[in-house]
Amino acid sequence: MRTASPATAPDGGLRTTGWPVFVRLVLSTLVLALLYLALCWYAGRSIPPGTEVAGVSVGGLTQEQAAARVADQLTQVRRTPVRVSWPGGLKRVEPAVLGLSVDAPASVAGLAEFTLDPRRVWDRLTQATHRPGVVVLDTATADAVLAAWAREIDRAPVQAAIVFSGGTVQATAPQEGRTLDVPATREALVASWPGDGDVPAVLRVVAPAVPPVRYQEALDTVATPAVAGPLTVRSGGASAVLPPEVFAPALRMQTQGDTLVLQVDTAQFLAAARQVMPNVEAAPVDASVRIPAGQAPTPAVQPAVPGWRVQTAGVAEVVRVALVASERTALLPVSSLAPAVPTEQVAAWEIRERLAESPVPVDPVGLPDQVVVAPGQGYTWSAPAHESIEAVSSVATAAGLSVTRDLGADTVTITNPGARGVLLQVDRSVVPARFAVWGRAAAD
Repeated sequence: MRTASPATAPDGGLRTTGWPVFVRLVLSTLVLALLYLALCWYAGRSIPPGTEVAGVSVGGLTQEQAAARVADQLTQVRRTPVRVSWPGGLKRVEPAVLGLSVDAPASVAGLAEFTLDPRRVWDRLTQATHRPGVVVLDTATADAVLAAWAREIDRAPVQAAIVFSGGTVQATAPQEGRTLDVPATREALVASWPGDGDVPAVLRVVAPAVPPVRYQEALDTVATPAVAGPLTVRSGGASAVLPPEVFAPALRMQTQGDTLVLQVDTAQFLAAARQVMPNVEAAPVDASVRIPAGQAPTPAVQPAVPGWRVQTAGVAEVVRVALVASERTALLPVSSLAPAVPTEQVAAWEIRERLAESPVPVDPVGLPDQVVVAPGQGYTWSAPAHESIEAVSSVATAAGLSVTRDLGADTVTITNPGARGVLLQVDRSVVPARFAVWGRAAAD
């Protein structure tokens, strides 16, 4: 009888074919795959023990059972008011009023689903999961409620204010305001609920235009010194001391950027200055000729006097600087005003001789004691008495002047047609009064 002997390899060992080895490898792989699939099924058939969703224990349940339990257990949570607080205020409202709710199916999604991901399978077999729950927020509902609260919460900042009243300083310190940040508060609600029923409202600080440090600096270094004492004002040839209650109404502290700046109302300041100093401005005085009273009748030239006008464009700055300076003297900028008739011109007329004179039976009421009539100019006199008109007209004509009489109005206009000025004089120190015309006699 023949027996089969195993085949030998060239090296003397046993020879095996490749096909049985491959079959065994495939079978082993299939077995392992089936075992892993079974493990994945086992890991995904229920939620791992100890798992919590929004504080509700769902371990050992299927995903559908877990969603139902979460929805049931959170019924009380949905009824528990949310407390939204801020400094000085608190609101208690049900979550639904704010548009808050929990999506139970979304909260448990993926806790008991079949998966081949080895990391997720390992996590389900070795550790429990703690989820906060998926919070759903109706943005329109939340924003409507928060906007209504904002009208109660919002507070405008108190702006710095410094005013001058009765020569003293009245000051209001700045304070921060606040406003409810609706988007940020909405996000805080979603992040905190349902685990925490206390949610601080998110407030934004609204700073005043002038911060406290700038306000205090303006008060201490500008406003208070400005009315700390009287102010000396000089204008042209005039000078006066103004007490604070006189010039303070012209002062203002205005906001510029982040500080308060002293402003001076020029028109109001000059009006206040004139109460104490009427000659803040002075009109020029023309040169003239006068015969001094009580002396021998000798005409004398009265020199012209220049005037001055305040240059308003520079007043505010001059006063502002003076109010915070140690000297407290404001030298107002002025421009000189020249007289229309200078001294030299009147002196050249050489008015020193009587050209004509005569008694006046009736006092020429309305005619000044002395009046100068420049070359080519005239003087109109309203004369109530006929006799005085005749006497004055006669003397004026004799002196070479032109006389025009308006009979209906009883007025007389005396015109000087010459090249030099003349002086009309009524001497009322004698009786009857005498009317004379002074000038320079024509050369022979």
